[in-house]
Amino acid sequence: GSGTVPCGQSTAMPYGIPYKVVDGSHAKTSVAFDYDDESDKGPYPFGPDIPVEAGSDAHALMVDTSSCTLSELYAANWNGGSPTAGSGAVFDLRSNALRPSGWTSADAAGLAIFPGLLRRDEVVAGNVDHVVRMTAQRTDRTFVWPARHQAGAAADPNLPPMGAWFRL
Repeated sequence: GSGTVPCGQSTAMPYGIPYKVVDGSHAKTSVAFDYDDESDKGPYPFGPDIPVEAGSDAHALMVDTSSCTLSELYAANWNGGSPTAGSGAVFDLRSNALRPSGWTSADAAGLAIFPGLLRRDEVVAGNVDHVVRMTAQRTDRTFVWPARHQAGAAADPNLPPMGAWFRL
């Protein structure tokens, strides 16, 4: 199964984005990217044991407790040991550094996915003390800080830009 992190444990769910907690002993591999020029080279702690999100985005998220890094893949496919992905990013969890302006990540906005996931244990406890990731069906072709990238449907100021924050 998946390991635990301070805020909860990943579990197989019929919805949501799964993640896996690994340590330095987990094998790392190179990944062939569709968007190679905006992806971190890796290697990534990706393997047949890593859960991949069901659905079109096929995200794979790996938290490495030994190196204190978060590795995320978009359109991840193990391919029997010849892994591919649309894009990938490695985040140093000891740093607040953003990706270069104009770069995607495993998320079209160029942000880390994992920190914005809403976990069941947080909801049950009645304490969510971080931003919550959300998606919009259509977005503008702009981005605002902290986002680094856009993938908008139209140049339309009535649509939210990537990186927009909303008060609930």
